Amino acid sequence: MSDLSTEARSEAYDFADALQAFSVSVGAVDAMDFVDRIEQCLVSQNAPDTTETLHTFTPGLYGRTCVIPQGTILTSKIHKTEHQFVILKGEISVWTKEMGVATYRAPYHGITKPDTRRVLFSHSDTVWVTFHPTEETDVAVIEDNIIMKHDNQYLQGGEA
Repeated sequence: MSDLSTEARSEAYDFADALQAFSVSVGAVDAMDFVDRIEQCLVSQNAPDTTETLHTFTPGLYGRTCVIPQGTILTSKIHKTEHQFVILKGEISVWTKEMGVATYRAPYHGITKPDTRRVLFSHSDTVWVTFHPTEETDVAVIEDNIIMKHDNQYLQGGEA
């Protein structure tokens, strides 16, 4: 984290500490339960979803751009496929069960593995782009192919 701003480093440590304290306080039994409980807390706060998702199609490739405002806490969907992502702008802390909290600063290139689900905190306005090989151009069909169905037991209706 040495190349991050001092403020982002401090926020990243605070984010990691807050996630640890939250996990203990709610008695999360595993990583999925942990993220479900965070998602339930975010939904219960009635905070508006301020992220913007843009869709780009080229022959054989779908690009999904997420524009995440500074200070946003969010959870990701569960990914079915291995795919590349890039962070084009910003600083963001990301929790996964495999790595705990890692903080990334643009420009950054990474690989998402199948079954990945994240909790994220944006230290600054962030632009995160994922790339998925497909000839499909219907976003609903693409999402059925790349996102695992999951019902959050703590939410009315199951999905956030």
